[in-house]
Amino acid sequence: PHAGAIEALAAQGIVVGCENGRYCPADPVTRGQMATLLARALGWDAAAPIRFVDVHGSVHAGAVEALAVRGITHGCDQTGVRYCPRDEVTRAQMASFLVRAFGLEE
Repeated sequence: PHAGAIEALAAQGIVVGCENGRYCPADPVTRGQMATLLARALGWDAAAPIRFVDVHGSVHAGAVEALAVRGITHGCDQTGVRYCPRDEVTRAQMASFLVRAFGLEE
């Protein structure tokens, strides 16, 4: 039932799949992947410098920073120095990211 949405996102360059030309629709999304998806969907360029110590060298680092400079994310812990890019995004976290990204009222 999600094939049309996946194809639409692929046509816009928002999603590129997981491996070997596949999308892997049942796989969970990591926080790093989510940052890249949001940044692509909103047309945000990668940003620097990278404030989170656990994203250096990651393909998602620039997207994570693009979210951070816009106040979409403040990291994954109280210190504000970690983003936890390999952690899965919960539905609750995704709701908060979307509300902030689209300027909706919390």
